[in-house]
Parts: sequence; C-alpha cells; structure tokens
Amino acid sequence: MRRRDLLGVLGGTMVSWPPTANAQQRQARRRRLGLLLIGTPESRSAQTAAYVRWLEQTGWKTGVNLDLEYRWAAGDEHHLRQQAAEIE
Repeated sequence: MRRRDLLGVLGGTMVSWPPTANAQQRQARRRRLGLLLIGTPESRSAQTAAYVRWLEQTGWKTGVNLDLEYRWAAGDEHHLRQQAAEIE
C-alpha cells in the first residue's frame, strides 16, 4: 500500500510541475509597448484609458507582464519622429 501511495504522490507532482513552471516563465516575461500619440495627455486621456482596458481584457496587465511607454507630440509631427527613435 505504501508503494502505491508513493507512486501516486510522485505521479501527481510530475503532472502538476510543468504547468507551474510554464506559468512562472510567462509571468517573468515582460513586454514593452511604446505608444506614440500626436495629441497631449489631456486631449487623449479617454482613448488611452480605453486602450489600456482593452489590453487588460486580452490578458496584458500593466506592471505585471507589460510596460507602457507613452510619447506625446502635442501636434508636432517632427517631435513625434524624434520620440519614436527614442523608443527603438
């Protein structure tokens, strides 16, 4: 009876180990997303909030598996190109 108990524990451990390890790897991996916007933070707050909500609905959590970097051009296209170069 003890042999069966030991095999049951070992089998249960081996079955549950790979998903746990895989989840830890996914959690440790963080992505960086740059948002280049032509307006100002004040003029685009509703749109950026909606975008962040959509990202969270699709599984991305800011500060957990995703870092967002905002760049604002305030209507200046040349300035936006400079900021795009910064993000790369």
